[in-house]
Amino acid sequence: MNTQISATGGIDYLWFPAATLDNANIANPVATPGVTTTYNVTITDINGCVWDTSMTVITDSVPPIANAWNDPIVCLGDSGQIFASGGGSYFWTPTNTIINPNSSSPIVFPSQNTQYTVEVANACGVDYDSVIVQVRFAVADAWPDTMVCPNQEVQLFSSGGNVISWNPVNAVYQIANDYFTRPNISTEYMVTIEDSAGCQGQASLNINILPPPFLDAGEDQWLFEDSLLINAAGVGNFAWSPSIFVSCDTCQNTSVFPNKTTTFTVMLTDSLGCTNSDQVTIFVTSEIWVPNAFTPNGDGTNDVFFVKTFRIKELELYIFDRWGEQLFYSDDLNIGWDGIYKGTLVKNDTYVWKVTYKDVLGRRGELIGTVTLVR
Repeated sequence: MNTQISATGGIDYLWFPAATLDNANIANPVATPGVTTTYNVTITDINGCVWDTSMTVITDSVPPIANAWNDPIVCLGDSGQIFASGGGSYFWTPTNTIINPNSSSPIVFPSQNTQYTVEVANACGVDYDSVIVQVRFAVADAWPDTMVCPNQEVQLFSSGGNVISWNPVNAVYQIANDYFTRPNISTEYMVTIEDSAGCQGQASLNINILPPPFLDAGEDQWLFEDSLLINAAGVGNFAWSPSIFVSCDTCQNTSVFPNKTTTFTVMLTDSLGCTNSDQVTIFVTSEIWVPNAFTPNGDGTNDVFFVKTFRIKELELYIFDRWGEQLFYSDDLNIGWDGIYKGTLVKNDTYVWKVTYKDVLGRRGELIGTVTLVR
């Protein structure tokens, strides 16, 4: 081993023992001792003063013995530490996943199982040792990948370790140790687990939303008779409500008989359990139609002045001439005025009629108008 020794403060130097020095008469000779050696030097300064000092050079007499060890397992994405002893200097390879490869205990961050070799050196030589750092992959799995109806409850499953979290966090709820979701849009779910070695892993699943089944309850309609047939378009099981006004509340096509304007809702459930709903409104009204002329000439056409009604329960019809004399009265919905008064057909003229009525909902009213008689 070669090493440089030095002294200061003088103009003349004398080193001893001189046998292992390249020059014993200079301030900084190179020493090559084979064993640990103490070198003495006599120094004379510019004033002629003389003093002695010494320096010991210690040499290794034993070659290095490399010894390397490491953390047993490193989780993927984490760092670990490797260690070595037995020398004066250290150098680790491969260097691309090592922080400070000249350290006896560097930090490593391998992405796969990796063998690291250390070179241990001192004055008597070099030695090598190696370690294998095992990278542990936490193997996670998640299921089911499935298609469901909107807002249908789905249980989420995972394997590989204890569940740390499910994401999206706000879309998953926990009951005891089980996890559930009710998606209304197609969603990817990510689970993070931790295995027995403390390593974490992730897995994902996709839940896609089925479209609602096609359903059409039809156009809104007016009810002009006692009942009306309504038809729903779609495939599946039907349920109509309110059922009290429906002849068959589980039929696709059904008769309805509301006593007032009513909106009917039909719910359809398809073979996958998905549902859809639609509505149809049936407008109900009470109507009275009064003609403005009639011709009681015996030809069989328009010979009688009738008041036509719809959903009218009670009706009274009065006929007056222009001076206010009552010519006719009837409280029968099916009887009209034939133009006869006291056994004689009245003359061509305009006559006043008055109708009082009560509809099927119990509402009362009165109408007044004129009708022209043409013989």
